[in-house]
Amino acid sequence: MTTEDKDRRYSTYAFGKFSSACTALALGLGDIKQRLHEASDLIWAVSPEALPAEARINFIWVKKQLMRYTPASNEGEVSATIKRIRKSTCQKIANRILLIESLLRDHAIVAPTHNPEITKQKITIKLSTNTPAIKPIKPSKSSKKHHN
Repeated sequence: MTTEDKDRRYSTYAFGKFSSACTALALGLGDIKQRLHEASDLIWAVSPEALPAEARINFIWVKKQLMRYTPASNEGEVSATIKRIRKSTCQKIANRILLIESLLRDHAIVAPTHNPEITKQKITIKLSTNTPAIKPIKPSKSSKKHHN
């Protein structure tokens, strides 16, 4: 196996981890702090050194942002940091995780249905801190008639 093949395989592994983290950010329960903590658990084992340059730089930034504060005796650095940082900072970190996922998609082995035009778009999701992650859709009056 060539070095390029190994790099692509690791990028595919990392892409899977960051994709799961993006799902946690978008669909997870709780506010942005809880969803970011869940997402960080999913990506923490990824080695920044094995990532393509642009993804590596951004992931190092994410890790530094998540380890800014000294933990109390019974908590980790990430927990201590997420408790103390603002929700707007959590949103910036979450958006960077989305960017990394997009960058890794270009290096990973992905399904043939992959649309490269989608990855070229700027990805920004506003992670609301005041509303649930998903709002239920209420059926319209006309759709109720069809189900009765």
